[in-house]
Amino acid sequence: MSPFAANELLTLPLTGVPALHPDGATVAVPVHVPAPDGRGMTVRLEVRRADRGPRVTAEADQPAFSPDGRTLACRTAVGRRIRVSAFPDGPVRLLDPAPVASFAWLDDTRLVALVETPAAADETGTYVDWLRYRKDGRSGALEPARELWLVPLSGPARPLATAPGSISAWAARGDRLVYCVEPLRSDDPAPGCDLHVVDLATGTDDVWWRSPVPLTAVALTGLGAHVVAVGNLPSGQSVDPPEPWRVTPDGGHRLFADADGVACERAIVSDGRAPGPAVLLQPVPGTDELLALDTDGDDVVLWLVDAAADRTATRRRLTPPGRSVTGFGAAQGRHVAVCLESATQPGELQLLPLDGGDVTALPGGASSWAAGWSFADAEALPATSADGLAVPSLLWRAGPGARPLVVRLHGGPHLAHGRVFDVETQVLVAAGYSVLMPSMRGSAGRGRDVRALSVGAWGRGDVADVHAAVDAAIACGAADPARLYLTGGSYGGFLVNSVLTGTDRFRAAVSERSVSNLVSKFGTSDNGFTTNRFELGTDILDDAAAVWERSPLASVDRIRTPLLLVHGEDDHRCPIEQSEQLFVALRRLGRDCAFLRIPGESHSLPSAGRPDRRVRRLAAIVGWLADHE
Repeated sequence: MSPFAANELLTLPLTGVPALHPDGATVAVPVHVPAPDGRGMTVRLEVRRADRGPRVTAEADQPAFSPDGRTLACRTAVGRRIRVSAFPDGPVRLLDPAPVASFAWLDDTRLVALVETPAAADETGTYVDWLRYRKDGRSGALEPARELWLVPLSGPARPLATAPGSISAWAARGDRLVYCVEPLRSDDPAPGCDLHVVDLATGTDDVWWRSPVPLTAVALTGLGAHVVAVGNLPSGQSVDPPEPWRVTPDGGHRLFADADGVACERAIVSDGRAPGPAVLLQPVPGTDELLALDTDGDDVVLWLVDAAADRTATRRRLTPPGRSVTGFGAAQGRHVAVCLESATQPGELQLLPLDGGDVTALPGGASSWAAGWSFADAEALPATSADGLAVPSLLWRAGPGARPLVVRLHGGPHLAHGRVFDVETQVLVAAGYSVLMPSMRGSAGRGRDVRALSVGAWGRGDVADVHAAVDAAIACGAADPARLYLTGGSYGGFLVNSVLTGTDRFRAAVSERSVSNLVSKFGTSDNGFTTNRFELGTDILDDAAAVWERSPLASVDRIRTPLLLVHGEDDHRCPIEQSEQLFVALRRLGRDCAFLRIPGESHSLPSAGRPDRRVRRLAAIVGWLADHE
């Protein structure tokens, strides 16, 4: 068999968020597969059991069983409509309205749907008089209209909530609906959020919490219908970990008494997961427990949280070390369907008991796909930075002895690397490169204090962390010091650029979706006016000289390492002008620099871009490194 290469990405099936039937044994799950021509993704809905093979039911995602298990609902790939059918093989009906962003069952006969209607584009121009008009991944300045609708299985649907703002997180159960509203057309760098609770039996709609920051997730417990929400308080920025909060009619209250280390996020980066945002909270029916996701060290962990109002919240880890959660559904009985991945295995379904016992595998296409290769596993590599800070790192070896080493730097800075399946890493290993992933200061999953260490220190202590990790790889005999390479994206791209202004130890480097000029990013990025303030401690309105001094472009004359720049042309987070400026400066200086511009792609290109463009990107990276052996 030929070595694992970039084009294998076009055959990888990605297992999405599962739904467990009330029988505790049957799971409906979407599987996302690249289209044959690589120009998009297709999705098929599979029904799986341990005692039989997968059965494909529809081209749809977001499966959800009614509480009695008699009806399976999902969202069609074409038209984004709710599709319902008597389970397992009853007639199919499509429900209005559409297009649906998400939906949930209230009871056996009613659903609630979030209907999202894109704003009409005006080809003559858009008049903007508010600050937060850009959003990466969205075309145009106008936000879509979002409404919550009551959708019965029989009879007409009707609107439940049309808020004077943008409906973000929401949840529904029984006769209770909870939804969060952020202001539209806001100038606030960290706009607040009103959490509403609706009693569907009486029609009352009350604001329980005027949160000072946006809320990213909300859930209702299955017994007392207690409300739990997730938010990055107090700043509303990622420097503060997103914590769970118990919400009552008098506001929000921290769910855990000791908040350090207790967050609710999937912060580990990977390019081998199904598209879509992470599910963070799910109820356990008939209890006041919740299932909650968090990043803990190298793993994305599923926790069982006791959220009862009459006692202090506690949590218990459900998933084993070395395995990370890519998706999970609501529990049924005392089981939950979880999609787990490892460094050597893409995400596959497991039935996990909440109270201990045997785990049941429900394998599908990803297991068969992975069986064709022998993937490298990750090993821990400790390192210590110049100031004594521990820099835990992960190492994937291409073989014994000192090998060429590619150092990969994650974005954020409050994201993380972990023991997850990553196509890019395995492609590099198959090409003969060992791969090192350091967790620099600011990384998630290591507690609030470490997370905050990057604030005000971009391009300083984090640079020392990178060198410490490289030194450790050389010292343990895994890396050839004459064949070192450096890659990174987003903040990781900024860090690549910053490292290169102070060293020539790397033979070549790749900087993706990066930042080179923090001054121009202030006005061209969808978060430029917030990042500088919260991450650098200042912005150009207060101290433009300090912001420029921290920009790699200010020291571009010191970059002598051959550098490939990769950027999506529709990136609003780190706009392509950041790479354009660095490219022009380096070429004017006569440096070895190339630029891969990828049309139609946003900041999420490596993990969610069009498959053929992702292959082009990966092939370009491997080719650049090979050209500089």
